[in-house]
Amino acid sequence: MLLLFGAQRAEATPSVTYKCSPAPLNCVGWYRSNVSIDWTVTPSDATVVAGCQDTSFTTDTPSTNAFCKADDGEATATVELKIKVDKTPPVVTGGHATRGADFNGWYNYPVAVVFGGTDLTSGIASCTAPTYAGPDSGTGLLVGTCIDQAGNVSSPFGFGLSYDATAPPITGLTAAAGDRSVDVAWRAPGDVSALEVIRTPGLRSASSSVVFQGPGRRFEDTAVKNGERYVYAVRVRDAAGNWDDGTVAAVPHPHLVSPARLRALRRGNPPVLKWTPVRRASYYNVQLFRDGKKILSAWPEKARYQLKKRWTYLGKRRRLVPGKYRWLVFPGYGPRSKGNYGDRLGPTAFRIRR
Repeated sequence: MLLLFGAQRAEATPSVTYKCSPAPLNCVGWYRSNVSIDWTVTPSDATVVAGCQDTSFTTDTPSTNAFCKADDGEATATVELKIKVDKTPPVVTGGHATRGADFNGWYNYPVAVVFGGTDLTSGIASCTAPTYAGPDSGTGLLVGTCIDQAGNVSSPFGFGLSYDATAPPITGLTAAAGDRSVDVAWRAPGDVSALEVIRTPGLRSASSSVVFQGPGRRFEDTAVKNGERYVYAVRVRDAAGNWDDGTVAAVPHPHLVSPARLRALRRGNPPVLKWTPVRRASYYNVQLFRDGKKILSAWPEKARYQLKKRWTYLGKRRRLVPGKYRWLVFPGYGPRSKGNYGDRLGPTAFRIRR
């Protein structure tokens, strides 16, 4: 069945009707392709006064008049239409973030980008405003489009940005206490651009102080007192301004380091006894016990002593056999002949397996 649109009032004679192709048939709104209009005048003997030619519109136009006027000798019927055609997509002219970069040209949390464009015929209806929330990249890309009043969609337009919302992880954080010293060590990825170590309590009675600024992987703090607890916060920052931190605590004092307490060791692999160096110590006296009896006394100059499978003590042959061993160390000051020893380090114990 043929659908006709634009009919005049019922008593009008003659009658002018029309249809457009493609839809909408009533010729209202924007067309995004070529459009044809088909006029119908009744009765057939009515005189066409003006217009009424079937016409195709093939070029973009914001509004082109089309009309049909007919007369049957008693009355005149006139229909006027405005045909709007826009076959050309809009053009995106650019995009801009709704805020500036968060740090040094980088965004470190989600950012919206608003796109804008132009359209010469029907005008812009809307443009996208997407949000970039990853992945982390120095060459991040956010794509936007615009749509015009006729429904044409632009080609995609890329907006570049630098984005990093991930803090550089700090790992392997340790604090090794020594005699009036603490050795703080850490591992951090290669994108760290700033690093600092904050100590609590701080320097010169301050509640906290920055005691080290990077780069680096360790810091030896020698401005400490034995027996006092120190907390170290290691903070790292990347180029985008993301921070990560970790904390570790230590109480400096001389102590035995290894073997670990009650560690079971192989008989054929004698351990190296290690302890923290004591300041101003010229030598050390290492004593080893088994079953409550001293079986070794040695005087190394460094803070370590390599045990042997066999040795002689007080004229007797000794050897490392399965069992529990206890050991301790005394720091010595000045010539060994003076016998000037400091406070004892230890004792601690280890085991030799069968």
